[in-house]
Amino acid sequence: MVILYADDILIIAPSITGLERMLNACERELHWLYMAINFKKYCCMRIGPRCDINCTTIVSLTGKPWVTDIRYLGIHIVRSRLFKILNVH
Repeated sequence: MVILYADDILIIAPSITGLERMLNACERELHWLYMAINFKKYCCMRIGPRCDINCTTIVSLTGKPWVTDIRYLGIHIVRSRLFKILNVH
């Protein structure tokens, strides 16, 4: 799933392989439009039963470490075994 808002893109995938494929597809489309991903703002986070297991770096134009939390459009998303939203104001 891809969520777009203004110039932000949030990619949600059921697997790391799926995430990598979607990221590569986004990169190809942006390249076709003479645009690029700002890799200073780019990060990856894993949610689910295996969230604590180390992952390899997503293959892209640049490697990026996995993070434990993300802020997106005022929502704070934290790495955990379950995905849930609490008290969004």
